[in-house]
Amino acid sequence: ICLGVAAGRGRVDRKHTQPCHRQREAGGEGEKTLGKLRSHRECLTLKDASVTSTFMATKQFFQRVFLIASVALAVAGCSPSGPGLLLEGARLIEQGNAQEALERLEAAREPLASEPRLWNYLGLAYHHLGRSREAYEAYQKALALDINLADARYNLGWLYLEQENQTAALNEFITYVNLNRNSAEGWTRLGLQQLRLKRYDEAERSLNHALKLQPKNPAANNGLGMVNVARRRSREATAQFN
Repeated sequence: ICLGVAAGRGRVDRKHTQPCHRQREAGGEGEKTLGKLRSHRECLTLKDASVTSTFMATKQFFQRVFLIASVALAVAGCSPSGPGLLLEGARLIEQGNAQEALERLEAAREPLASEPRLWNYLGLAYHHLGRSREAYEAYQKALALDINLADARYNLGWLYLEQENQTAALNEFITYVNLNRNSAEGWTRLGLQQLRLKRYDEAERSLNHALKLQPKNPAANNGLGMVNVARRRSREATAQFN
C-alpha cells in the first residue's frame, strides 16, 4: 500500500498492481508539515559520530563519551517525540517493516491524535499487516481530519479494490486525481479501474492522460491495449502491447 511524512510516499505502492507510501521523497512533504523537527534517527547519527570519532581511545574513554553523548541528547530533546515517532514509522513502512512501524505509530497516537497523516500511516501499517478493518478505520479517521488528504483517498481506494468493492474504489480514485491532477500513477490506476468496470471511453481518456504525464508508462500502455482488445481493434491493441 501508496505511504507521506518523512521516509516514504504515504500511499500504497504496488507498481500499479498493489498498494504505495506516498507523501513522497524523504524529508519532503512531511518535513514541511512537521517543521524542522529532528528525527530519532538523526539523534542516533549524532551519537554514533561522537563515539566513532574516538575509536582510538581506551575502553574507559569510550564509555565516558557514550555517557556524555547520551546526556547531551536527552538535554537536546532528541528522544523520539510524537513527530519523531511518526517520522520513524514512515521510514519503517518504506523499508517494509510494518510491524515495527505500527509500534512507533501507535506510540504517537496520543500526542498526534489530530494529525491526519499519522492516521494515514497507521492505516498503511494495518493494511500491510492484513488488518483490513483497522486500516479502514484509520483511513476514515485521516479523512475525517482532512477530507482532502489525497494519499488517504488513494489507499482507501486500494483497500476497497482488495475487498472487491469496485464502485467505492472507483470513487476514491476519482477523488484522488481531482486532488492530485498531475499524478500519472493516479490516472493510470483510475483508468485501469474504469477498464475493470467496462467503462471503456472513460478508461481510454484516463489512460491517455496518464501517458501525457508519463509517456513511458507500461501499465497505462497495457491498459490501453486492453481497451482496444475489448473494442475489437486488434491493430491498435498490437501497437499498444508492442
